Amino acid sequence: MAGSMIMLGKDNCPQCEKLERYLKAHGAVFEIHKIREGNAQDLSDLRTNYGFFGRALPALVVGHRVYEYNDLFAADGHVLDLGGILK
Repeated sequence: MAGSMIMLGKDNCPQCEKLERYLKAHGAVFEIHKIREGNAQDLSDLRTNYGFFGRALPALVVGHRVYEYNDLFAADGHVLDLGGILK
C-alpha cells in the first residue's frame, strides 16, 4: 500500500460515500477529513495542508500526491480502478 492515505470529503456527498465504500472494500487504510462546505478555514487548510486547489470533492491524498475527482471517477460517476493508487 502506498504511504499515508487521506480521503477529503464532505457531508451529504454521494460520491464521497461511494469512494469511501470502494476504499473499504479494497482493504485500504485511510483517514477521512470532512470539509465543511463554504467554510473559509477548511478551504484554506485544503490548500495549505494538502496542496488541493480543486473544485470537486472527494479527493484522495496519497503520500504527497493529490488525486482529484477526475482521477478517481469516470464520466458516468463510477469509481475507476484505483489499484495502481492503492498499491
